Parts: sequence; C-alpha cells; structure tokens
Amino acid sequence: MNEKLHIAIKFIRALAFLDVVEIDRTFPNLEGLRLFLPDKQLPLPKDSKEFSSLFPKDSVVTVIDRLLVSYSFVGLADSVLAIGPYRTKNLRRFEAMERLNECHVSPSLLQAYIEYYNALPHQSEENARIIAQTTLFALNREDCNISERSIDMSTQKNILVFYDTPDDVQLSVENIESRHSLEDFYLSQITRGNFTTAYSAFQKLFRQSSPQIEKMNKEGFTILRSITRIAARRSGVPAASLHMLTEAYKNRVNNAQNPDEIEILTKKFISDICAIVRRYATLRYSQPIRQAIEYIWRNLNTSITLDTLAGEIGISPAWLSRKFHQETGRTLTSFITQERMRSAAEYLAFTDMSINEISSAVGIPDSNYFTKLFKKVYGIVPKEFRKNPQYDHPLLKTDGFIEKMW
Repeated sequence: MNEKLHIAIKFIRALAFLDVVEIDRTFPNLEGLRLFLPDKQLPLPKDSKEFSSLFPKDSVVTVIDRLLVSYSFVGLADSVLAIGPYRTKNLRRFEAMERLNECHVSPSLLQAYIEYYNALPHQSEENARIIAQTTLFALNREDCNISERSIDMSTQKNILVFYDTPDDVQLSVENIESRHSLEDFYLSQITRGNFTTAYSAFQKLFRQSSPQIEKMNKEGFTILRSITRIAARRSGVPAASLHMLTEAYKNRVNNAQNPDEIEILTKKFISDICAIVRRYATLRYSQPIRQAIEYIWRNLNTSITLDTLAGEIGISPAWLSRKFHQETGRTLTSFITQERMRSAAEYLAFTDMSINEISSAVGIPDSNYFTKLFKKVYGIVPKEFRKNPQYDHPLLKTDGFIEKMW
C-alpha cells in the first residue's frame, strides 16, 4: 500500500469513524468487511473481470446490501476501496423482520440483526458520497472525471437468481441491466394481473438467470414466490389472502417429486396470483363489469369491440355500454385505449421490443395510428418515451385507474 493511500485510509477511519478495506482487482476478496451474514448479505462477483466492471477506475459506487447495510466503493487503478459498512438510519423492528424474511433467514436472528445494524456507524447518504468523492480526488494527482452509481440490493429490483452462479458464468454489467428491466416488467405484469405476459417474462428471465438449468427447482421457486407475493401485495391484494395462496403452493412445491411437477406448479402459481390480483382490482363492481374488465385485460392484443365483449358476457351492447360508464365513470372505448397505452408504456420501458411488435402486442396493427394514440396519451412519441420513460405518469403507476377501482 503506498503512503498516500495509507494516509487516506487512516483519515477516513479517524474522522468519519468508518472502516476501510482495500480490495485487489486481480484477486477480489470481501472477507475483510464486517458482514453479519456473508452468504446472504453482499453477493458481489468474485471474478476479477466482473468485479472491475462493477467498480471501474475513477468511480464511486454506493451499495445497499440485502440487509439494508450501506457501503461506498471507490474505484482506483489497481484496487477498490470499500468504505463501510455503515447505516443511514435506525432500523425498526418490522423492517428487520421483513428483511430477514426476504433473505430467508431464521427469525431467531432478529434481535442479533437489529443490534448489529444499529451498532454500525451512522452516516447520511450525502456525507458518505462526499467522503468517497474526496478520497478519490485526493488519491489522483490529476483531476479525474468521477462516475457515480448506486446499487440497491434490498429492493425488489434485485436480480432473480435461481441458482448459484459459477464463477466462470458470472453476468456482465450489461446482462445485469437487461435482467433488471426484465424483472421490472415481470413485476409490473403481476401488479396488473396479466398472466400471459407475466409468465412469458418469467420464462425469459429464468432462461437468462439459469442457462445451465432446464427447469425450475425448489430453491428458485422460493425466490419467485417471495418477489411475486410482494408485487401482488402492492397491487392491493390483502396479506391474509396472499398468505393462504403462497403457503399452499410452498407446501405443494416442497412435496413435488420431480422438476416437471415444479414447472407445472410454477405456471399455475403465477396464473392464480394474477387471477387474485384481477379479482381484488374489480371487487367493487358488478359481476358483468368485472367480467368485461378482466376480458379486456386478457385480450388487449386482439380487436375488442362492444358487440364482441357483450357477446362474451351474454348481455346487450347498449346495456353494457351504459352500465360500464355508470360504474367506472369512463366510456368503454376510452378505458380500452388507456389500457392499451399503459401496456405499451410498460413494453417500452422494460423490454427491447420494436415499435411494430409493441403495437401488435397491444392490439393496434397500424403502427402509425398507434404512435398517434400514444402521443395523445403521453405527450411524446414512443421512441422518445423509450429514451426517458415517464415512470411518474399516472398510467404507469398503480394510483391510476386500477387504484381508483379499489
């Protein structure tokens, strides 16, 4: 360790009360960090190439691990400084219990986890960032352009890893970003109750996560069950109803005799979760209107007319049109258009499908007409939206039409 680096480490330890560990880029080793549960807490790549890609030279990367512990990684030429662990808040009991549950850790460790977390040195996110930036500037003789990045492993945006990835097949940063988007898309479809697109996204995600495994296993289903439950809960399904359903599938998968049986159960689990999401989303409406809304959600990729919809439900078109507007406050046509555009926005934000493919997927074969409709709803054309997805737009959030139905 050169003298300048040695002084910087002593400075951080003395003034910020934070531990600092130097990690060699050639042989990355995280054992020097004070981790509560090393196997659950900070799953960073051990391969030197992937490690360097994650923490490049002249970078400051803030990481929140699965147990809500924070770290600042400073990318130097030959090594990476890991500053931490530290905390940015006090951990409340219900948060601690939720974290242990999501990490599949025994509740018996709850008190020990809380004591460990709250005993960590406290730093605000801003102070920690300034410390890391200042360290990087001090260790570079010439000015450097600092790249900054945040990785939050504690949120539902964590990658769904269905098996332990061998060192020789570690994911590249580009693949990680791709899987983040795909997982977000899967979760968005669960919150909407869209089984077909949710299951398709799951299959693609599983293939990317587990290239060496042909079929789902019990460990993978445990992860899938947890993250799917969170998405369904956020869509408004009562916890008690979800608990009964997920526990039933947990027992059935645990008793499964072979991978084929687990694969069948996984598909049925996603289908049942989507069904219960749709049911609770339309609970306040009369049976015919619930049927109409669910039919629309399941068939957005097809041509939906008033006559077709009325025929499916077995009522007159005039009565359906009047009743739908009376109960929802919207015309049937405007609702169908809104749902098509919301689905299109999700495809644009979370997939790499072409405009023509998305147009067809939401039931509008004419891509030019689709572009006009999209601009009318979102204010910009699909290509511009894809460059900067408007996640705060009401049609992309659950506080739009669906939440009003609750």
